[in-house]
Amino acid sequence: MKTVSRARVLADRRTIFNLAAPLSNPAMPAFQVVGTPMQTNAQLLAEILQRLGRTRSFVVTGEPGIDEVSISCATQILDVSQQDVSSMRISPQDLVSSQSNTRRSPEETPKRTK
Repeated sequence: MKTVSRARVLADRRTIFNLAAPLSNPAMPAFQVVGTPMQTNAQLLAEILQRLGRTRSFVVTGEPGIDEVSISCATQILDVSQQDVSSMRISPQDLVSSQSNTRRSPEETPKRTK
């Protein structure tokens, strides 16, 4: 991918390399999170991750069309294992616990993180 990095910059738009780059990790990780801005690519990526032998992966598509978990809108997640692919939809509110909104003193914070 290093050899095509200049071409990617010059293209100034999404190319096939946006799909291929996260999948070409030479370390062959067992677990992986991959983002895609287009839901139409998510299922394709899920199938490729299965074929690559990943133990478990997530393919995320945040709204409005971003390739990461959205902090302002819903996010579609494909949970990919070797056996199947399941889909879930989360919102930013799903990621915030009621305790995380509680203000704490600087002295109390280290106690809670241990």
